[in-house]
Amino acid sequence: MGYKLDGSNVIISLADPGWCRTDLGGPQAPNAPESTIPGILMGVFIDDGKSGRYFGAQEYDGMTLEEAVAKAEAKPSPYC
Repeated sequence: MGYKLDGSNVIISLADPGWCRTDLGGPQAPNAPESTIPGILMGVFIDDGKSGRYFGAQEYDGMTLEEAVAKAEAKPSPYC
């Protein structure tokens, strides 16, 4: 879907929170739910028109929102 919409002002991205300690993930999961922030928010803050990005939230754990956005913007779309 991201490939077909690339350049159309519609951005399709995939955000993966990782295995988190929630009702779904259970108590043995290695990641706290709050570790997904700001990684889960990347699709909201990046508006460069590139579709098809994958955001693994755990890649941004411990970063400020500004650091995470800068890292994500440097990551190319797989379709561009």
